[in-house]
Amino acid sequence: MNSAHLHLLTVHVPIVLSPLALVFLLAASRRRRGAGTDPGADEMERIAHWLVVAAAAAGAISFFSGPGALEIVKDELTRPEIADLHAAFGRAAFFLLALVAVGSAQRLVRASGWSPPQRVRRWFTVPEEVGRETAGKPNSTRSTVRLAREGRSRRSNGTGDPAPSDRFRLAVTVGLALACALLFWSGYLGGTLRHPEIG
Repeated sequence: MNSAHLHLLTVHVPIVLSPLALVFLLAASRRRRGAGTDPGADEMERIAHWLVVAAAAAGAISFFSGPGALEIVKDELTRPEIADLHAAFGRAAFFLLALVAVGSAQRLVRASGWSPPQRVRRWFTVPEEVGRETAGKPNSTRSTVRLAREGRSRRSNGTGDPAPSDRFRLAVTVGLALACALLFWSGYLGGTLRHPEIG
């Protein structure tokens, strides 16, 4: 199997999974708007995040196999002038999808309840001495940590898992919608490279 085969096998996966994830996100948002806290909406959102991560993984394979695929088929292209445009849109789509996937993966990790090992957590924990030294100051670290904990508990969805904010959901939805548009256009351009009947 060469790069061209690999590219053709994987390039359609993010084009299919990304809009499917967007449908799940929008459906979860609609259910949440009607019923407030809805376990079904949380499950739909979780499925959407898994689909985004899977789409980004397949997108990574197709992205990195693209230059090799072009080298193999460059003499057989019907419209070689479109190759650079296809690559540019593919690059933009992949990086945007990867950014959304980082947010989705972070959300899935938090929802699973997994926490990093103690030696890793130590790097991100404020030492008690710092909290004591700044206890009386208005912008103290202790106050910041306390407010963060209070906010986390207020936003909890009842399972002990901090609920994502509306801004996070909106950012993921808008980013995914833009990634879908870029993927569709990149796919269309990629099709015209070998199929003159499309363009």
